[in-house]
Amino acid sequence: KGRVIKGPPKGTYWRVSKQNFEELDRDGRIWWGKDKNNMPRLKRFLSDVQGGIVPQTIWFHQDVGNTQEAKKEVVRILPNASDVFSTPKPTRLLRQILRIATDPGDLVLDCFAGSGTTGHAVMQLNREDSSNRQFILVEMEPDIAQKIAAHRLRKAIEGYSWEGQRGKVNQVDGLGGGFRFCMLGPTLFDAQGQIRPDVAFDELAQHIFFTETGEPLPAASSGPLLGVVNGVGVYLLYNGILGDKSEDGGNVLTRAILAQLPAHDGPKVIYGHGCTLSRAALQRQQITFRQIPYEVKVS
Repeated sequence: KGRVIKGPPKGTYWRVSKQNFEELDRDGRIWWGKDKNNMPRLKRFLSDVQGGIVPQTIWFHQDVGNTQEAKKEVVRILPNASDVFSTPKPTRLLRQILRIATDPGDLVLDCFAGSGTTGHAVMQLNREDSSNRQFILVEMEPDIAQKIAAHRLRKAIEGYSWEGQRGKVNQVDGLGGGFRFCMLGPTLFDAQGQIRPDVAFDELAQHIFFTETGEPLPAASSGPLLGVVNGVGVYLLYNGILGDKSEDGGNVLTRAILAQLPAHDGPKVIYGHGCTLSRAALQRQQITFRQIPYEVKVS
């Protein structure tokens, strides 16, 4: 107030006109430093920046948490996990990273899932900004994946309680949502693209049903009809499922084999090693035939 504004130092220039600069100063948009004698700088208010603010280089633990906070969070959800993860990442840190690096609707991949912090942070962020981010977590240790990461996510979804000081019970509301847990099975194909001879019927059935429908196999199948999704029956003729293990027996779709298949009144997708039915016969029976292994999708 009452400041005399001189021209810029020698070798510099006005970024705005002197008149505009004085108007900005009167409006409180010029920063002169803590002691009011520094080089003036333009203030930018959050309301003026439509795209948000530039992330800071240094993040303090007051803003994004620390490993001590992260471990407490994990132990509150899973008391028996304290000895497994001594320095987990805080969900506040992951949420900050996700705010910067992703947009609503993005798919987040974490190839080292550990305790499941990334998935937990995605669900928290979805609740926070009503977004619909999704995640894929990968963990090579089955026990950690099942007993820690997946269990933690279920607790976060459903809600959980933990005992604080003096026996006070604290309740954390569930985040809602859900996830699908899958175990990676053995490879189905050899180096030549052929299905390995030791692949069991159930192993191939799980793969075919998922790649064909996008859904997991409902249960271990005891017959060639694997299941029905959206009105389409999915069949697999493989490894003598019909009791005939000869080379061209129950694995080839013939009229006789078709008569033995469990009935389905609607479109059918049938996987087998070969087919002797004509194209017209397949159309009449609403059958799409896929030859093994050439028409088995790799992914």
